Amino acid sequence: ASPTFVGMKWRRILQISMQALTGTVFLFSALSKLPVMEPFGWTVVETSFLHWTAAEWAVRLLIGSEFFIGSLLLIQLGVKRLALPLAWASLLFYSVYLLLILKQYGNHGNCGCFGEWLPMTPVQSLLKNGALLLICFILQRHPFEWRFRFHAVLTSVLFVLSMALPFFEHPPESFFIYPSDKTKAHPLPL
Repeated sequence: ASPTFVGMKWRRILQISMQALTGTVFLFSALSKLPVMEPFGWTVVETSFLHWTAAEWAVRLLIGSEFFIGSLLLIQLGVKRLALPLAWASLLFYSVYLLLILKQYGNHGNCGCFGEWLPMTPVQSLLKNGALLLICFILQRHPFEWRFRFHAVLTSVLFVLSMALPFFEHPPESFFIYPSDKTKAHPLPL
């Protein structure tokens, strides 16, 4: 084998490994938030302008987007046009959010980036996001992705499944209609 071929082979292995690592981090982040979706929603309510109904939907959409980005990166599908731009946008959004948390509450407690599985302070999470952004920057120049006849169909199916999973795992309270409580319909005797 020529030195050029060996160099290209190692570069390709490094690209695939970096994409798989980044995808695994996104998937781990999504999976770790599933069991603590309600507390994570309350954290969003406390630290943002969203009310509970909007926060419970936003949390599920964020988790679904992490599943989608992680899946695309892990299986090397739609990397340049879809996965990397979404990863950039997510990481920048989360970093701005973490900076606001840091300013308002300081570097205390668990930011919830990896749920309760791996507690991180806002500064630790910002460092993690910086490392992932650096990897995404490197990958943006030379991403590796699979191209085949039905890649767009597979991408669409992955999107729908990823976004639906958090809603099926823990449906938001706003999905349910509770019967009215008859005791609350009467005035209280004074």
